[in-house]
Amino acid sequence: MERFAVLSKRHSPAAALGLALTLSSTVFAGTAHAADGHAASETLGLEQLAAQGRFDDLLMAVQPPPGTEVSPSASSLIASLNRYRQNDQERTSRRRAAYREALESVPVQVAAGELEDALKSAIEAHSIADEPAEVLENPAVLDLIEKTKLAAAQAEAGKDWVEAAVLFSRLNLLFEDDRRYRPDLKRVNEHLRVLALYSPQTLRDLQDARAKRDDPLAVPDRTPPDEDDNWQSRLSGIDASMLRDSLKTAAESHIDHQGYARLLSGAVQPLLTLLATPALAETFPGLADDNKRAAFRESLGLIQAELDDPSRKLSTIRAMSRIDQILANNQRTVKLPESVVAYEMTEGALGTLDDFSSMYWPEDIDFLMRSTQGAFFGIGVQITRRLEGAPQLQDNAGSQDGDQPIAGARITVISPLVGSPAIKVGIKAGDVIYTVNGKDASNWSLTKAVREITGPQGTTVKLGIKRVGHKDLLEFDVTRGRIEIESVKGWAHTPDGGWDHWIDPDAGIGYLRLTQFIPQSVDKIDTAIGQLKDSGELNGLILDLRHNPGGLLTSAIQIVNRFLDHGPILYTVDGDRNVKSAWNARRRGTYPDFPLVILINQGSASASEIVAGALQDRRRAFVIGERSYGKGSVQDVHWKPSPPPRAKYGLKVTTQYYQLPNGRIIHRKNDSTVWGIDPDLEIDVTDQTVAWNLELRQEIDVLRDNQADSFEANRTKPWVKLAGHTPVSPDADNAWEKVELPLPTPENLLDLGLDPQLEAALLVLKAQQVAADTAVAKAKP
Repeated sequence: MERFAVLSKRHSPAAALGLALTLSSTVFAGTAHAADGHAASETLGLEQLAAQGRFDDLLMAVQPPPGTEVSPSASSLIASLNRYRQNDQERTSRRRAAYREALESVPVQVAAGELEDALKSAIEAHSIADEPAEVLENPAVLDLIEKTKLAAAQAEAGKDWVEAAVLFSRLNLLFEDDRRYRPDLKRVNEHLRVLALYSPQTLRDLQDARAKRDDPLAVPDRTPPDEDDNWQSRLSGIDASMLRDSLKTAAESHIDHQGYARLLSGAVQPLLTLLATPALAETFPGLADDNKRAAFRESLGLIQAELDDPSRKLSTIRAMSRIDQILANNQRTVKLPESVVAYEMTEGALGTLDDFSSMYWPEDIDFLMRSTQGAFFGIGVQITRRLEGAPQLQDNAGSQDGDQPIAGARITVISPLVGSPAIKVGIKAGDVIYTVNGKDASNWSLTKAVREITGPQGTTVKLGIKRVGHKDLLEFDVTRGRIEIESVKGWAHTPDGGWDHWIDPDAGIGYLRLTQFIPQSVDKIDTAIGQLKDSGELNGLILDLRHNPGGLLTSAIQIVNRFLDHGPILYTVDGDRNVKSAWNARRRGTYPDFPLVILINQGSASASEIVAGALQDRRRAFVIGERSYGKGSVQDVHWKPSPPPRAKYGLKVTTQYYQLPNGRIIHRKNDSTVWGIDPDLEIDVTDQTVAWNLELRQEIDVLRDNQADSFEANRTKPWVKLAGHTPVSPDADNAWEKVELPLPTPENLLDLGLDPQLEAALLVLKAQQVAADTAVAKAKP
């Protein structure tokens, strides 16, 4: 069942001619009318105009002469087009004003010595510019970049790793596309990582010193350190045999077949970082001896020179010999504990592979087993680590590894889950978690945060939250409970707490939000589509996969299979593009052939990309939004000595890539220029608009008491318009003044112009419907 939905930039006109209707321009009263001067619509049908995002041309084409009766479907399309036009004008005006303000702020902030604020302004201007490259060529921005590079280099030379990391993080965000500052950031973050693990008080002192420079009145963080969170606990049970076995497995199994030289070269780097971080001498006395430190560094340098020699091949025997040599040289000189050397070398080696190859260390196995046994319950929040002040979509911004602590990055709530303990006590999207049960969480990884926040059902966790507009930390006592994941949501809640999946019942357009892929997802989608078919004529469906991080491959395959009745869905291939496995569609359970639009954005990853890409390749779906994340790899876990519960450790290594039906590889490698899923129709949205969208959607999704008829919002929010107020700047004197507003509805997202991608999806489907209605009318005698 292959459907050519609409002509797009991805599909050639020649292929489309036999599959898509080419209609005349103006539709009214069930007939076609050619309007003078609409040359574009004489060669392109309504579907094609919509597919190319030519909504002004589409409005001209469908607009009837004055006094002419309009068909219901055309009337609905015209109303939606007019709303889109008005919203687009407001978005464009708001975007250009924000761009000018941000760019004009750069030289002012640089002159005041406020480099970090200037970088924030430059990043904002770059993210919303019509021509981002022009921002990077702006004289003020070029001056800012040079000053920042100098300041970062000076901070690094002075061992102020926190300051250096923050500055390189901002530069990395500004040049995210070409990643030119990623090596600098990785190098500095390595010093932060070892400080966080082996000398956390030193890292805290650096952070306090930086805060004091920014604000002389700042009070140092006096949160007591977590006594249970120490390097001895983290590295307990680790020995050199794990290092040897992991490197051997990685060299033989990883998809890139890079061999031992690169792995060992990566393994040496963390040891050099330890030697170049003076504060660690308090933890490891051997590092305090300059002569011993120099001797160990020299021995590592000799091995590194051998590894860099392309003429010398490194066999397994020779590689293991070099590991033994490093271990012996360590004992002869600085005498770092074997667990430290083994851990650091293994992590360094795996860091040369990809972001998804990693170790399950003994401490990880213990947590993994307890969580899978159902001993833990949560508070119902999605969290990430986000650089404070970074754009909303830049999750884990500035980090080489999203689970490694970096300066300025904090545990941040992406969204509390509807009906969860977190949302019941008032935790909101964007809240920054500073403390957990009184413990400082500033340097925690995501894994550490999950361990501390989750716990037995009925127990309480105390969170210290920093929220925009509040000077002091807010404290929340949250009782842990069982979290039922609601992976399939609709357009609006029904009175009984369920979901209404009609976004436009009159037009027969349904809407499904899939938040992640879990075992129940396909059954929930079956139920939703069954309800739509039972309650009306389903003329089109919008499947919203934005912000969906993925999940189970089996669920993704099942969902694709619902929309196809034959042919390929997905392959896995090795590094030489040899097919290792394949999935094909089967006829059983296939949905009717209604039009389908899929929404994706930068947060759509893994299983989301498989669904969108497979249905796009098979021409069953039209994809709207922004390029997806680019996570399309398969990891195998090698447990030692055997799978859990007996496992002592495990290595997760990437062995295959996902390949879509037309041969595309989804995965983004470090040097990739093409990755993920490119939409058929690209509708980019500013980070601010996305943040507003998510915030209002959260308010809409809240299940409220039947007596509730209003909610509060501060004056900065665009939805204060609902009560006749005018939004104000965050800098205004009354910016945080609360206003009582009528309860929001999903239509507010569209009326306020906060979801242009969803608006575009409706226009594409409505244009198809008008085209189909017109074809039927023309066929009548």
